[in-house]
Amino acid sequence: MLALPTWAKLGLALIMLLVLSNAMSLLFSGMLHKDKDAIAAAMSILTVGLPVGLIVVALVFGDGGARKLRDMTQQVLNKEVPQAIRENLAHALQFSDAQLTFTTHGYITDYELATKIATSPARTLKFRLELNVRKVNVVFWLSNAGPDQDARALLQKHPAFHTCLLGAEREGYQLNPVVQTMPDHSASGIVFIKSLHEDFLLEPAQRLYFAQDFSFFIRGMLEAAIQHA
Repeated sequence: MLALPTWAKLGLALIMLLVLSNAMSLLFSGMLHKDKDAIAAAMSILTVGLPVGLIVVALVFGDGGARKLRDMTQQVLNKEVPQAIRENLAHALQFSDAQLTFTTHGYITDYELATKIATSPARTLKFRLELNVRKVNVVFWLSNAGPDQDARALLQKHPAFHTCLLGAEREGYQLNPVVQTMPDHSASGIVFIKSLHEDFLLEPAQRLYFAQDFSFFIRGMLEAAIQHA
């Protein structure tokens, strides 16, 4: 995650190139003239210079800094989370035909999960994921929730939603006490907030755990939405 300006990276690369070139020239010259001292000096330079040169290559060609974090954010929102949700739902026969679509705007992604139950009409769960490096906001849009309501009281009215609330809080999610409302008043949003590890985006294990745990959260909310409909 060391981010250096381009001129600094190029300067490091040029210096290392000169050092290694001189060492190689000294080595070939020593071998040509059978100069043991020159060969020993060249080998000493190369012994230190090659590992340092590899580090410099990593700095010059590596993708670090804010751009790296943006790319990892997109990977979590567009690949890891959808894959975990699909894998989770694929194991449940009633959700085997579920279709997940999403639209991403920077670090915000809107998802729509549609499923068809044989004994009931098709149901759709709409939710939003806002990933800000080490904090995530999750918004579930409920069409039958009125504005200006207490979010906890609203969820506690329905056992299935209340169960999801308790499970989410055990996993570190905090419920925003106020129900949000879409600009067109077509739905109301239940907002959960969770703090993540400071190196969340850079640690595959942290990202995988979040995606898999989040898929269970989504499955629970989908089941609750079906029961509540």
